[in-house]
This record gives sequence, C-alpha cells and structure tokens, in this order.
Amino acid sequence: MVMRWSAAAACLILTSALADPPVALNAPILDIHGDVVVFGCDDLAPGTVVELYAPDDKELAGPVVARVQVVEVRDSKAIGRRLSGAVERGVRPRTVARPLPVSRLRVRLTKLPDERGVRPRIVASALDLVRAALARRPGVRLVEGEDPADAILAVGSAEEGIRMRLTSPDGAMLAEATAAEADPALDRVLPSLDRQAARKRLAELANPAPPFQLTLRDPRGEAPLYHYGEAMQLEVTASQACHVVLLALGSEGRLTILLPNALRPSTAVTAGETVALPDPAWGFKFQAGPPTGEQLIKAVATRRPLDLPELRCDDLGERRFRRLEPAEVAGFLERLGKALVTSRVRDFDVVADDAWVAGEVRVRIAE
Repeated sequence: MVMRWSAAAACLILTSALADPPVALNAPILDIHGDVVVFGCDDLAPGTVVELYAPDDKELAGPVVARVQVVEVRDSKAIGRRLSGAVERGVRPRTVARPLPVSRLRVRLTKLPDERGVRPRIVASALDLVRAALARRPGVRLVEGEDPADAILAVGSAEEGIRMRLTSPDGAMLAEATAAEADPALDRVLPSLDRQAARKRLAELANPAPPFQLTLRDPRGEAPLYHYGEAMQLEVTASQACHVVLLALGSEGRLTILLPNALRPSTAVTAGETVALPDPAWGFKFQAGPPTGEQLIKAVATRRPLDLPELRCDDLGERRFRRLEPAEVAGFLERLGKALVTSRVRDFDVVADDAWVAGEVRVRIAE
C-alpha cells in the first residue's frame, strides 16, 4: 500500500545546550539603579528572564543570587527590572526563559505603474482600503521606507478596474488579481499572503538554547529532492524523554500533522528511541506527490505533552493524519504558541529555555 504525501525531512541535528555545563551570557552589568539593571547587550528580547550567579561561580552551579527580566533594548543596552534577589556588579548572567517568538510577515505597500481606465483617486482609495485591511490582519505587519520586507503588495489601475500584485523581494510573483472593485481583488490576494505569513511564523518558531538533542533523518541526507512517486522515510530521535510533534507545511499552504496520528496517537518518545515514519508495521509508504515546491517540516519537542484539539486523534475516523486547510493554519499556530508558554512574568508570556526544542528542515518536491 502506498500513501501519497508531499513532504519529507532531511537530516537535522540540533546542538545540545545542556549536555555541557551552562555557559554564562556575555552581557556585563553596566549600571544598577534600584531595581533597574542595565546590561551591555542588545540581543536580548524584551521579556527575557536572566538568572545571576556569584562572580566566582564559573560553572553556574551554585544558588541563583538574583533574577532580572529585560523590559527594553536600546542603544546596544538591555534594560531590565529585578524580579528577586540582590543584584551586584560582576555577577555571571545566563538566560533561563524567553518570550515566545511571534513573527509577522513584513509587507510593503506600493503603487503599480498607472494604466488608463481608472482615476487616480480610485487607486488612492484602494490603497487606503488595503492598508486598513492589512493593519487588522493577524500575522502581517506593514513596513515603510527602507525597512526590510518579506513581500511587496503593489496596487494600481487597469482597464478592468483595480489590479494587485503580490511579489517576493526578488520579484517572484506570488499572487495577482484584477477586479472592478478593490475588495474582490484583495480577497484573491489574501490567501497567498496568509500562506506566506504562516510559513514565516512556523519557520521562526525556534529555541536558541535547545536543552537536548533532537535528530531528524532522511536516507538522502541534507536538502533532499524528491520526484513524484518516490518513497520517503523519516526518522526522529531524541536524546532525552520528551513529547514530539511533527508538522509538514506544503507549498500550497496546507499543514499535515505527521505526529501524533491515528496509528501512533501518543507523542511520547523515550530517550534514544528512534521513531520511524511511516512505521514498517503500518503496511504503507509515504510517496512524494503534488504540489511541487518547497516543503517545510517542523519538529517541536517539549517536556510535557501539548494539549491542543488538533493533536487529538480520536476524531480522525478513517483518516490516518490530520490535515489543516490554509484558512485553519494561522489559528492552529497561534494556539501552538500559547501551549508552549510555561509562565507569565509581569506582562510577558515566556517559555523556559529547558522546556522545549524546535527545528526545521526543507525539501523540494518536483514532478
């Protein structure tokens, strides 16, 4: 039996962060004003929680002398507020929790070269409508001037009415629509915009300090290319006991939850265990199939199981795997992010560094 599938995974090994002794953060304390602590570091996001150890504690093994949360970053400095303990100069800092990365697709709005048939005032009105719609769109952020953009949405006139073109920064066409009114033209472009936003959000879901090793293997090695009909195999191994969720986002915007599934509803993986997908006992193979393009595979391993309705398998019926349509992906990724949160510190939802690992691989599917 063959099961058609349009995603695979290459070899990925996430480096272990806790196999070796914890490493102090290169962020000297520049100043202390009461509960305000200034670090000489600009790569700590607001919300990051930092533990401080005694100056002579080179292994960072002793008691924590203080905890500080970063609330602002400016002028190559991270400004934090004391959460507990006493802060002194010379202490050794290390991060223990960070805000969950919530990326947005950066979109630049521009004008197309003018064509006859539509008055400039109508084009200006269409631009205002698009700007207002994008400002309300989850996962999208408008950028101005020279700020880098992930996509460019150009609006202009055509003989038929309003024309819109969505392109990548290098000019590749992502979507194009022409309609008598701006609303229907925008409705035809938004699905592609949402696909790009979901791909970026899933790709940027990462822990910069992974607490254990997670390995994804494909027999073809790194960055494999599969043609229609070729069999695919995926293996997952974790160095510590954890719960693993595997997600495959296709080029058309659909997301397949590979693990858990109807045949293996549990996400639990023991230390050193290799989970094969598909398992030889299942009696079928994954087979590369349409659409062509790049597939993004994301592995999220956590200390505790994630409680999400999409990860339950008792309602799959005859289906082996749950597939989400493009319109459902953004909501699922939002819930996935919230499920990863381990605590709320002041006004920030944060995830403990030692609570999760995430990594990705990309493959190409061709005819």
